[in-house]
Amino acid sequence: MGGRFCLWSGLTTFAVFATSLSAGVFEPRLGNCHMEACSWYRELQRDLLGTSNRGALYEVNLLGGTSHHPDGRYDRRRPIKWNARPNRTYVFCSKTLPIVMTTYDSTFQKDFLEIGRGVIGAYLSSLSLYGNVCHNTAITDEANFAETFGYKPSIEQFEALDSKIKQPTDILDLP
Repeated sequence: MGGRFCLWSGLTTFAVFATSLSAGVFEPRLGNCHMEACSWYRELQRDLLGTSNRGALYEVNLLGGTSHHPDGRYDRRRPIKWNARPNRTYVFCSKTLPIVMTTYDSTFQKDFLEIGRGVIGAYLSSLSLYGNVCHNTAITDEANFAETFGYKPSIEQFEALDSKIKQPTDILDLP
């Protein structure tokens, strides 16, 4: 199955190339662990929808799952119960406007990731997905990741554009 990855070049430009997704991409990836449960996801497909001067937008078809850890021991591998159906998630790879977007129960959700400034707990699964889609890596040290890749997320820019993003592709057309 084909897919695309985004590589960063400098602070504002992207070098985008097509590649084949390796079998490892389809392996379960940890989203986040909290309150004796871990969220997991598997990428089933990844497609580049477009680029703008701000970044690159990917559509990712994901299958989510959950493992339960009643003893709070997250280091112990537990069976993952996978959801019945995959969902589409959109990842905007941008050094100033990193966003993960999805629809839950007819509600369009935008997770703005303040990478390097302490992404809030509710967005840690989005941060995990973002690192894998945009850089093909797990983000284990957020501050180091931000410094290494030159992230300077702007909450002010996000707040100014938030109401104009009614669907994922709108982000590509914003001034």
